[in-house]
Amino acid sequence: MTVWNVKLREVGAIVIAIVTFSVLLVLALIQLLETERTLHMGEGENLLWVLTQPQIELQRLIIAEATGESADDIRLRFDIAVSRFTVLREGTVHKRLNEDEQALVERVYADLIALEPMFANSHTPGDIQFIRDRLAPNIEVLRELANSKMIAENNRMGAKRDLYKNALIEVIMFIIGIMASGLFLIARLLSGLNRAAESDARLRREKNFLDLVIEASGDGIVAFDPTLRCTHWNSGMAAIFGLPAEEVVGKHILEVFSHPDDHVVTRLVEQTLQGETALIPAHFMPRYDKYLEKYGFPVRSDGKITAGVIIAQDVTERYRTHLELVEHRTRLEELVSERTATLERTEQQLLSAINTAPDGFAAFDAAGSLIVANAQARALLVDVSRFAPGTPLADILGNPVFEGRLSAETPVDSHAATQTTELELARGSWLMVTLRRTRHGTSVLRLADISTYKRAARTLENALAREQNLRQLYSDFVSMVSHQFRTPLAIIDSGAQRMLRRGAAMSMDEVVNRATKIRSAASRLAGLVEATLDAARMEAGEIEFRPQPSNLAAIVQDLCERQYDLHPERNFRFDLDDLPEEVSFDPILIDQVIDNMISNAIKYSPADSEIRIQGYVERGNVALSVEDRGVGIPSDEMPRIFGRYFRARTAAGIQGTGIGLYVAREIARLHGGDIHVASEEGRGTSVTLKIPLVPVEEPMLLS
Repeated sequence: MTVWNVKLREVGAIVIAIVTFSVLLVLALIQLLETERTLHMGEGENLLWVLTQPQIELQRLIIAEATGESADDIRLRFDIAVSRFTVLREGTVHKRLNEDEQALVERVYADLIALEPMFANSHTPGDIQFIRDRLAPNIEVLRELANSKMIAENNRMGAKRDLYKNALIEVIMFIIGIMASGLFLIARLLSGLNRAAESDARLRREKNFLDLVIEASGDGIVAFDPTLRCTHWNSGMAAIFGLPAEEVVGKHILEVFSHPDDHVVTRLVEQTLQGETALIPAHFMPRYDKYLEKYGFPVRSDGKITAGVIIAQDVTERYRTHLELVEHRTRLEELVSERTATLERTEQQLLSAINTAPDGFAAFDAAGSLIVANAQARALLVDVSRFAPGTPLADILGNPVFEGRLSAETPVDSHAATQTTELELARGSWLMVTLRRTRHGTSVLRLADISTYKRAARTLENALAREQNLRQLYSDFVSMVSHQFRTPLAIIDSGAQRMLRRGAAMSMDEVVNRATKIRSAASRLAGLVEATLDAARMEAGEIEFRPQPSNLAAIVQDLCERQYDLHPERNFRFDLDDLPEEVSFDPILIDQVIDNMISNAIKYSPADSEIRIQGYVERGNVALSVEDRGVGIPSDEMPRIFGRYFRARTAAGIQGTGIGLYVAREIARLHGGDIHVASEEGRGTSVTLKIPLVPVEEPMLLS
């Protein structure tokens, strides 16, 4: 308690010293700061302001006169200038001027007052120049006066600031020295006090910690001196042996462990007092129904044994757990042996099932190495070397047959953990390949032969396509018949009805005219039927192809003569000199193609326009082009012109079935050639037939 009183007094004295030093320092700093503020807020700025204001107001007065401000504004400027001179002449600043400077201010003021009548009345430009000439020198005089005073004031204030600054630095240095000395003494004093306090606290902490460790330990701890008297008996010992510390401390150690079960303690005590460290393994004590493990060691001081310590640990639960673990391990070994045998049998069954499965199968571990693969997998890929045990999955998927469609790096938790693809092999067979990664990281590759399924699917697709084609053909045919057949039938019907109504009353010319129209309509109807039948025969593959050496130019000329008989007003221009004398083709079919080309040119061009027919040889083909100057075909409809029953919108009102070009192109392709169409709406159309110079080897049916 005395030590703490001393400490408190010393700390109190130190605090008082620190407070005193701090107060003095603060007061000194406040005084110095006030001095500094006074220096900065002295009369220098006030002097400068009072000297410059008359100069500024005179300048503003001249500007007001020059810019033509109102008389009231000019008078106001004059009054302000007079007031600024009044402040200068009558204030404290005037006293700080010497006699010459005061006389100078008075002269300028007198000049200003002398001009007052001129500011009170209106004046001419000459008056303005006079005012400017009188005031301008005075402004310059005031400016020089202000500058000289400002320089002198700055010099004076600078000297004062230097003086005060030096004084401030000296005061601060003294205070710093005092504080440093005091702080050094305080630090030494506090350091000594702290060391003493820390030593006391450390001793208390160590004692408390040792007591806490001994008491909190789950083990029993007993300490005894060289005379074998117990000096410490913790709560662990009390819990193990059922004896409180009050009954044990002070007794002979061997009296406490006098039961025959504790005979090992005698040997442990003897070894401890001899300076040995001894351990008694777990042993059963029937008196307490416990397994105990005891450990003894000596305590030395200055090389002498001053005490002994025995630690008793209750290992009953641990020992019994050990016995249970031994028993459980024995049972587990038996179970593992049984499960291993079962697993081996299951593995053999699985391998048998895999090898007898119709699909290819390969399993890979989490590292991607092949575990097992059946013979079907090797047979389907015809690649035995890639299915050796331990082969990486990436190497197997690197087979060109997989085309890079499967990846061995697919994350297990991704939506693509199962990958499936279909592969067409070089020999025409198909495989469905499935790669699945399990949540454990292993992979399974399955190969299924789906060739039969693919062939059936392809057959079904072809059948469906043919059925759709027939349905479309039927729909187009019905649409065409309903539209194109109606006109000739209507002509035949109307002519027959008229002849029935009038009968004998009709003249021979009228009968001939009606009969001619009926015959023309019937011919038109027959042509429509024949064109439709041609298209049907084309679809059914029933048109015979019989090529023979023929003269293409003669066929063209014969067709033009027939068309000329029907259309004598049409003009044909031929350019057939470049055609060879004979070319191998089917004359009946080619006659039909060229007739369609010429009749289309006649139908879709004006009657007075020329139709040009040109024949030539180009790149191993005989070419025949028919060019008109008719309605043409819209560009957006060009891709559809070879469709069955298709008619361009520019053909509205002109008879036709839309079958001709379709049949013509099929015949051209039957010869190994083709038909090309170039057209521009409103400018005309050019249709070119090309057939090869080298004939096909034998007659064939179009399929």
